[in-house]
Amino acid sequence: MQRNYRYFFLFIATSTFLCIFVFVFAWLSVYSQMEDNGGSMWMALRKEAYSFALIIYTSIVVWFVGGLTVFHLYLIGTNQVVYFLNCIYFFKNIVTNPDYLIPDFK
Repeated sequence: MQRNYRYFFLFIATSTFLCIFVFVFAWLSVYSQMEDNGGSMWMALRKEAYSFALIIYTSIVVWFVGGLTVFHLYLIGTNQVVYFLNCIYFFKNIVTNPDYLIPDFK
């Protein structure tokens, strides 16, 4: 079985870059509309409703894909690509081991 981790990381890193790119250019669109309206931010946001929606959407989504990108950068940096398997083993051990379930008050 060949791993596709490289392509997955490329996908999430590109998604993060795309979110940042759309966020910046949506603000630039609002800024250019603001200059045309005499400096009124609210009028510019009202006229650029799609840009306003994109600003809100990308500011929320960038935390998810950006966090995922940073987390996988950490995994690559510490050479823990199969980190999730260690977590699954740890939590499986907690559920099946009775010492973890009953506190010891001795």
